[in-house]
Amino acid sequence: MVNLNKKIYIIEDDESIREMVKMALTSFSYEVASFENAEDAMTVIHKAVPDMIIFDIMLPGMNGLEATKKLRNNPKTKDIPIIMLIPISN
Repeated sequence: MVNLNKKIYIIEDDESIREMVKMALTSFSYEVASFENAEDAMTVIHKAVPDMIIFDIMLPGMNGLEATKKLRNNPKTKDIPIIMLIPISN
C-alpha cells in the first residue's frame, strides 16, 4: 500500500491510546506526529499543515470540537480531513 508519505497528526491526551494509534499508522508508513493537547497541535498545524488530523473530542483546555471549529474557519486549514475520537460509555 503506497501512501506517498502522508502526514497525520494525532491529538489525544491518553498516552496509551495516542501511542497505539501512532504505532498502527506508522506500520503503514504514514508520517505521524502526536500531541497531548490541542493548543500545542494548533501551533504546529499552522506551520506545517497535515494531510489528516485525528482529534480526541475530550481534551484538557481546548477540546477537539473547539479546535475543529477554529481549523474550519481558517482558509489554510479548512479542508483538512478530521476524524474525531469519541468515548463510548456502557
